[in-house]
Amino acid sequence: MNILRSKQEASKIIEDSKTSPVFLLKHSLICPISSAAYSVFSTFSENNPEIYCYVVHIQENRDISNHIAEETGIRHSSPQAILLSGGNAVWNESHYGITGDSLKQALT
Repeated sequence: MNILRSKQEASKIIEDSKTSPVFLLKHSLICPISSAAYSVFSTFSENNPEIYCYVVHIQENRDISNHIAEETGIRHSSPQAILLSGGNAVWNESHYGITGDSLKQALT
């Protein structure tokens, strides 16, 4: 799992999703619900190394989070998982909806 550190990186993963699916997690470093989602997302990433997975720490990089919202048309939430495919956001879920099963099912 990689950490996004710039708007340029965020734009690049959206572009990269045209050839391979990309998961993105918007993660709050201070929220216990987000910590639970991060744990689920980390496990998913470890168990699916062929899937590109990225995380944005929103307290440190709110500009990146806002950029992603603008680029995808998906209103910001935290925690929030987004699946990018074909250069578009094709699925998203937030809070307790972020589960191992929901991440797997999003790929089908």
